[in-house]
Amino acid sequence: MPIPRKKEAAVHVGPVGGQAPRGLQTGSGTGRQHDAEVACAKVRDQGTGGGHLACRDGVYQHALIVVTQMCRESRRSPAQPLRQFLDARAPCDDSRECDGHQEYPHHRLDQERVQEQWQTRQQGDYYRGPVPVTSRRVVITGIGMVTPLGHTFAATVEALGRRECATATATLFDASGFTSDAAAEVKGFDPRPYFRVPKALKVTDRTTQFAVSAAAMALSAAGWPAGAPSGERLGVIIGTSGSDLQAHALAGALEPGAPAESVGDMAVFADRMLSHLNPLWLLISLPNMPSAHVAIQLGARGPNSTVMTDGVAGSQAIGEAADWIRGGEADAVLAGGADTAIQPFAFAAFDQAGLLTPSAGGKAFFVPGEGAAVVLLEEREHALRRGAPIRGELCGYAAASAPGSSIVDAFSRTISAALHETGWQPRDVGAVGMASVAGSPLRAQEDIALRSTLGPRATTVSQHDFQTPLGHSQGASGAISLCLLLATAAGPGGLICNSAGYSGQSVTLCVLPAESSAQVA
Repeated sequence: MPIPRKKEAAVHVGPVGGQAPRGLQTGSGTGRQHDAEVACAKVRDQGTGGGHLACRDGVYQHALIVVTQMCRESRRSPAQPLRQFLDARAPCDDSRECDGHQEYPHHRLDQERVQEQWQTRQQGDYYRGPVPVTSRRVVITGIGMVTPLGHTFAATVEALGRRECATATATLFDASGFTSDAAAEVKGFDPRPYFRVPKALKVTDRTTQFAVSAAAMALSAAGWPAGAPSGERLGVIIGTSGSDLQAHALAGALEPGAPAESVGDMAVFADRMLSHLNPLWLLISLPNMPSAHVAIQLGARGPNSTVMTDGVAGSQAIGEAADWIRGGEADAVLAGGADTAIQPFAFAAFDQAGLLTPSAGGKAFFVPGEGAAVVLLEEREHALRRGAPIRGELCGYAAASAPGSSIVDAFSRTISAALHETGWQPRDVGAVGMASVAGSPLRAQEDIALRSTLGPRATTVSQHDFQTPLGHSQGASGAISLCLLLATAAGPGGLICNSAGYSGQSVTLCVLPAESSAQVA
C-alpha cells in the first residue's frame, strides 16, 4: 500500500510516540472518543487542501497515527474511531496521478486484526509504545552475511550443509593467557569490493567493515537499484555490543613498563594517550559507526539508529525496523547485527564471568565469534511493485527482560507475545532457532520456556542451533540465526527465532517463509 512522502503531507504528525500536532492534543475534557473523531476529521479536512494527503491511502495512514496517539494514554483500541473515520471520510477529489491516489475501501481494513494487535501491545511488558497498527506487511527481500564459515550468505549455508565448524585457536591476538583460546574467526575477508568510498576503510574497524559488506550484499540480493532516488525512505538500524576498543591502539598509553608512581595519575595517563593514540580512534570505535557507515556507503537517508542490547541486539534491530515500516517511517530498512567478540577486552570479560570455562565433560558452551547479518526489510506492496524476490514475511516481534530472575520468564513472555501478534497456534510453528548451545544451562531454561508456551508441540518441533558451528558473535548472533533458520529449516510452518543477552534480555522474532507468506491474502 503506497504511502505519500512526508514532504507532501499537509499535516505533520511527528515521529511515532511523539507529541500530537497542535490542536490535536488529548485531555481536552471532551472524552477520548470525541478527541479521536476530531483528530481524524482535522486530518481529513486539512488534507483535502494540500498535496496528495487527500488521497485515501494518505488519509488512512495519517489518521491511523493520530488516532493511535489519541488512544495511547487510555489504552483504548483505535479500531472503533478508525471505523467511524474511514466510513465518514470524504472521497478524494484529486484526479491527478500520484503514488497515493488509489482506491482503498475501508472494508479491506481487518478490524479484528487491528483490535487483536492493539491488545497484544498493551499486555504489561509486551507493550512497546504507540506504534501504529496498520495493514502494512513487512517482508524480507535481501540477505547479506559474513561469518566464520563463509564470506557470503550462500557460502555459509553450504558450509553448514557440510557440517563444518569454525572453532579454532584465536589468531587475531595472543589469547593463550585466558582459560580458553578457542574462537570462531572470519579469516581472509576482503571488504574493499563493498565500499564505494575506499578511503573509509582507514577509519573503520572489523565490526563496521562486516556491517557495510553484509548490507551491500543484502541490497544486491534484493535487486535494489544502485543510486536509487528513494534513499530518503531507506532506513538503517544495526545491532552491536559496542565496537572494538582497539586494544593495540591503547597499548602505548598502557605500557607495562610505566613507573609505579604514575599508576592512577590521570595527568600522566592523558599525556600518554595524546602522544600514542590514533587521532581517529574515536571515529573508529564509536558504537554507532556501523549504522553510520552503512548509510554513507549505500546512500540510505532515512531513519538511522543503533541497538546495543548485547546478544539480542541484532534481533531487536530487525524487530524495531519492522515497526518503522509498519508505522510509515520508512518503506525499506537495512537491519541486522554486526560484531566481533575476538578482542582482548571481550575475552577478559568472558573469562571473568566464567563463560570460557568448559563443562565437566570438557565441552565449551561459549566460543567467542564474529561476523554480520543484514536483511533488507520492505513494505510488501513496495517490494511487489518493484518485482523484488521475497524470502519471507516478518509477522511477529517481542522483547522482554528479567533482571535478577530466571530468563525462563523473559523467554516465555517474548515467545507468547510474538505468537499472539501473529495469531499462530503451537501447531503452526515449524521450526525454532535456539538462542543457546545444546546441553548448556541456558538451553535447559529455553526448553522450559518452549514447553510452557508451545505445550506438547515443543517436543516435536525442529530445533536449530547455529552457535555450535559459528561461535557466539554477540550482537550479530540473533540476526545470523534468523537468516540461517530461514535458509535451512525444512517443512511447512512458521519459524520462531530466539536470542538472549547476559543480563536477562530476550527477543523473539516470528517469520513466515516465502512459500507460506504468498498464500496469505
